[in-house]
Amino acid sequence: MTVLVMVAVPDIWSGGLVDEDLKSAVKLEEKGEYSRAAESYARVLRLEPGNKKAKTGLGRVAGGAITEKLSLARKYEDSLRFTDAHAELIVAVAIQDRARSAGVDLTSDTDAAEAMERMIDRWVDTLYDEAIRAQTDELWSAAVAHLRRIEALRPAHLDVRPRLAEVWTSWGFRELELRMYRSAAGRFIEASMVPGFAGGPAARNAAEMLARIGDHALERGACRSAVRDLRSAVELAGDIVQPDALVTAEACSLTCLTLAVAADRDLEMETTRVEQIGAEIRRLLVNRGSSFLVVTRQGSPQTSPCDSRSSNGTSDAAVPAAPRRIRSTVEVTSKVILRSPATSRNSEYRSSQMIGGQIVGESVTVVRVYDEVFVGAMTGTITLADQRTGRTSQAIPVRIEGQTTAQWVKNPATAVSIGTADRSTRIDGGPGLSRLANIDGQRFEARTRLKDALAQDFVVEVARIILETVDAEPGISDPLSLELSFVSAPGR
Repeated sequence: MTVLVMVAVPDIWSGGLVDEDLKSAVKLEEKGEYSRAAESYARVLRLEPGNKKAKTGLGRVAGGAITEKLSLARKYEDSLRFTDAHAELIVAVAIQDRARSAGVDLTSDTDAAEAMERMIDRWVDTLYDEAIRAQTDELWSAAVAHLRRIEALRPAHLDVRPRLAEVWTSWGFRELELRMYRSAAGRFIEASMVPGFAGGPAARNAAEMLARIGDHALERGACRSAVRDLRSAVELAGDIVQPDALVTAEACSLTCLTLAVAADRDLEMETTRVEQIGAEIRRLLVNRGSSFLVVTRQGSPQTSPCDSRSSNGTSDAAVPAAPRRIRSTVEVTSKVILRSPATSRNSEYRSSQMIGGQIVGESVTVVRVYDEVFVGAMTGTITLADQRTGRTSQAIPVRIEGQTTAQWVKNPATAVSIGTADRSTRIDGGPGLSRLANIDGQRFEARTRLKDALAQDFVVEVARIILETVDAEPGISDPLSLELSFVSAPGR
């Protein structure tokens, strides 16, 4: 459903804007700045279409403004500064359109829109000549830039699109001769993206090259790289990819990670906290890991691509390369202790006394404030067992440290009352001070706060180490030679 919102400008505001724009337009006209004056008069007419002063003023300056812009555009065009000429003509056309829509008779003899078309024709011809020279000199990047600019200005000009596809293709064959296969494939893809050339020879050339590069990666165990290249090849021309190649690559590209978290319960690690740590590690692994990483929980009933059957329904036994399966075990311990004896200081807590909704006095409670610093550490190890190779890594240590302060007060009832209130009234300093008097509660809050902070940092560090270790594959270089059904450009 489309909702049309009408916004009305209050007369008092619009009247003020009109007066300001009229004054500005007159001053600009007196200075001979006709283009800016025309813009000011046009703004007034947008607010008040029947404003006679603005219409008359626009009639005086519009012709001069257009002539001024056309003259400047011609100078730029004669210097082959077509971009600058184009900018000036855009302004001239806008002024002309505003004047005509307001019913203003123009004094300029030249039509700005026609001047724009003539300038663009010359600009396009110049760009085309430069593109041909660049193509002849094998300056492919320059040729592409010129032709793309032409396409933006005149999509139907001459043979700009066939020429653009030809340049991309020639560039690809040149890089093919230099055995820059991946780069060459990219040029062929660009050629296939030119309107009217999708699915043609360039697309098939790119598909064949990516398929062979993918096969090369798969043979060397770089399954993820193979998946990306083979999928791209299928999108370009699916019949070029070998039937089992992509299935094999997708199967062996997966890393199936099972995470188990355990803790020494004698060291202040509650069962619920251990479960929370495990859940947070899994969440980070899923959110920050690649699409090739599948994280499962031991004993989870949920199905995933890492079950006994692969993602396409084929059993592992029927797939030449099965997913990499890794079991990750995280052992975690935590300890929070008091670092040193408390330090103390005197402090005052002030509170107002109220009677009948009015302040009748102020209470000053003098207390002894104690600060206790707690330090803690969460340590652990990460062990990774690769079921494909049967190898188990050495335990990777993790250690997170931190500290926090517990603050509590003693004897908060000692107070002095100032003002007209009954001085015999017992003063406890308010609920905030009463809370601080709960020594055991403050110590418990401090310990809990520190444990939460340690756990959060521990989770982030564990997830980072696991991802850096298992969610990557060794990089390989592109092949130095490929067997292709095409070896050179036609006529080369």
